[in-house]
Amino acid sequence: MSEPAQRTGRAPRGVLGSVPCLPDTVQSSALIPAILDLGFGEAEAIALGLEHPGSLLIIDDRLARRMASVNQLTCTGTLGVLVKAKQAGYLRAVFPVIQRMQSSGIWLSADLVAMVLGQAGELPLR
Repeated sequence: MSEPAQRTGRAPRGVLGSVPCLPDTVQSSALIPAILDLGFGEAEAIALGLEHPGSLLIIDDRLARRMASVNQLTCTGTLGVLVKAKQAGYLRAVFPVIQRMQSSGIWLSADLVAMVLGQAGELPLR
């Protein structure tokens, strides 16, 4: 955690606005959803969101996003963070980052990439 975040309990103001820093562990393991197909990291993120209403969860897993929605939690994905980073001036372009993600083995559908590039104001390349 960055030094400012440790002192204030909040992440530095930036891409997602002023976002509260959450603790590294869940206070009550009973909040961790007992779903066999949900990874521990996703389950713990949801549990932290339940413990800290109003938090923004960054989740890419489709099932985890559904569980967050069922629990009325707000979430975005990695690509949503990239779009916000570009809109805030932290990235010149989203497409090169998407290309690096894909070359490292992350699968993204062509439709999703086109939608994100449209949101980022970049022409979808096909």
